[in-house]
Amino acid sequence: MSSISKRQNKWQVRIRRDKLYLTKTFHLKSQAQLWAKEIEIQIEKGKLKFTSTPTNRTLGDVLKKYLQEITPRKKSSDREESRINNLIKDPIALVQFSNLRPQHVITFRNHRLNKVTSGTVLRELAVLSHVIKIGIEEWGLSLDRNPVQQITKPKQNPPRDRRLEFGEEDLLLKGCNATQNPYFKALVVVALETGMRRGELLRLEREHINFDQRTAHLPITKNGWPRTIPLSSRALEKRGKHPLYCKDPNYK
Repeated sequence: MSSISKRQNKWQVRIRRDKLYLTKTFHLKSQAQLWAKEIEIQIEKGKLKFTSTPTNRTLGDVLKKYLQEITPRKKSSDREESRINNLIKDPIALVQFSNLRPQHVITFRNHRLNKVTSGTVLRELAVLSHVIKIGIEEWGLSLDRNPVQQITKPKQNPPRDRRLEFGEEDLLLKGCNATQNPYFKALVVVALETGMRRGELLRLEREHINFDQRTAHLPITKNGWPRTIPLSSRALEKRGKHPLYCKDPNYK
């Protein structure tokens, strides 16, 4: 028995025999209908048999396949790799993919909420949901519904609006002077002046700085889009081993 459903501008065919599924996704409904008809004819004639054993594949196996085949294509592959590795280490990875239920995801959600923020859990759940989606729609794995879509998600963390109060910046920079890293204080100053994230600062190269226009270009950001940030006089000040100048051949 076949069924055709629309999923995000694509048409998915699911053909069920006993407790096994055969699935495939198409851009056009007519293509999906034609494929479903051809497969059903082959099954009726005995030319096609379902030989897959989906219950032998765990969620951990699917996560590793996704990490190898899908994650490297993304701009934020390093962050996604970290989230997938957290999922692989969790007991949920031992559950057979075809046996995944909302309760497994709920247990994972509650366990992670005891260790990390709700924002982190939301991002991990988003990755898990997409892994399951790809497993069902692209790799033909057997699962009736995506269990991540059936649970209550944790509330997003409120936006941070903390600002340094009077005297706190002096204490912060004084503490930076006590570190052995010669770049640390300069990095903190640039962060204070620009609001750049830690990852953006650490990925910043000399070639990204336009000293004439007083800007820093960030080709890779958290949301995946590049952006250009204005630099204040303080951010450009040559003090010690400044990270914005350390690769400048004219810097002495």
